[in-house]
Parts: sequence; structure tokens; C-alpha cells
Amino acid sequence: TIDTMTDAISVFDSLNVKDAGANRQMVAFAPSAPIMYTLTSHYQLIAYNYQTKTITRGYQTIGYPLHHMVISKTGNYMYFANGPAFDLARDSVVGLIPSLNGTYNGSLALSGDGQYLYLTDPAKYMILEPPPSGKIEVFQTETNTLVGLINVDSATARPNVLTDRIVILPERKRAYVSDFGANVFVIDLKSNQVIDSIHFVAYAILTGPLAMGRR
Repeated sequence: TIDTMTDAISVFDSLNVKDAGANRQMVAFAPSAPIMYTLTSHYQLIAYNYQTKTITRGYQTIGYPLHHMVISKTGNYMYFANGPAFDLARDSVVGLIPSLNGTYNGSLALSGDGQYLYLTDPAKYMILEPPPSGKIEVFQTETNTLVGLINVDSATARPNVLTDRIVILPERKRAYVSDFGANVFVIDLKSNQVIDSIHFVAYAILTGPLAMGRR
């Protein structure tokens, strides 16, 4: 725990968190409780109370080589990229969030009202097969079903565009999606279309660790 006024570490604890390399979403925070969720090296989901500094619950072993997860707006469900939709209260799988390529590296984001879940497709990064699909999947969280695809390829001059990190603006109308290396795509979430793109010098920076600031 870091004191944001002094930048000093005020509490230090150690947890058995799985290090999967591309694991930018290996930790999720409950929206209305002092609880942090993460996966252990054995792919067991655990709940950690960061006020009492104790592990409060260990869930069933998920059994997937999962990297990325995001918690629902209500705090009741956890969604895993190319894995289950998981009921946290009942400790049970209630649906599946499959990726187009069957890979676990996709990043997740929820719409502002929590009704839709978005999953990107970076494929396997430096491995050529399978290539990225150039699309972003859209799931309805009420039914955990695929309800649409956002075609990023259609907005570029090249096929098989890699879609990596995704963040959604608080006003819920737009999303920003990186291709990891040189571009960030701006997506209108009402039409599910790419409406703009931001270009950088190729690989002068990496757009994978994408985050949204607030003014």
C-alpha cells in the first residue's frame, strides 16, 4: 500500500500471485468492499482483504491458464478472458467468455452500466499462428453470450490487426484500444465502429500498458 501524499510504502505484504508475463489484469478490486482478487500460481482465485491484510476466501481452482480478469460493476461476478464467467458468492461457473483465437492474452473492459463486456484479441504476441482476428468481441453480461464484433481491420489498411489493451471512458460512449506497438484506435460504443486513430512512431513506445487518466 502506497501513501499517495508521500509516495511512501505504508504496508507491505506478500501474496502468491501467478506471474504469467502478460498479466496486466491479474488483480481486480471489489467496487464496494476492501477486497482484492487475484490468481495464485495454481490458478486458484483468492480474495484478500487489504484492510485486515488477510486472505478471506479461497475459491475452487479455475483450472484454466488464465491471465486476465475483470470484476462486474456490482462485485458479484468475475469474468476471465477465454475462461469462465464466475459467480463469486456461489463459487461457481455460470458462463464462458471464449476468445476468437482460443488464447488467454485478451484484455477485458466493461461498459459503464456493466451491461456489455469487451474482449480484445492480441493472439499470442510474437508467435505468428494463429494471427490476430482484427476484431473485438462484445458479450452481454446478463446472458454471458456473444452479441457482436467490432471490426478494427476495416479501419486500417492491413489485415489481422492486433487488438490489445482496452479502456472505456467514464462517459461510456467511447473506448480506446491499443495495438501494442504504434496505434490507439478510438471506438464509438454505440455504433461499435472505429471512428479515429492515434498514431505513434512504430515501436518508439509501446501502447500496450494503456490507462485512462481523469481531468
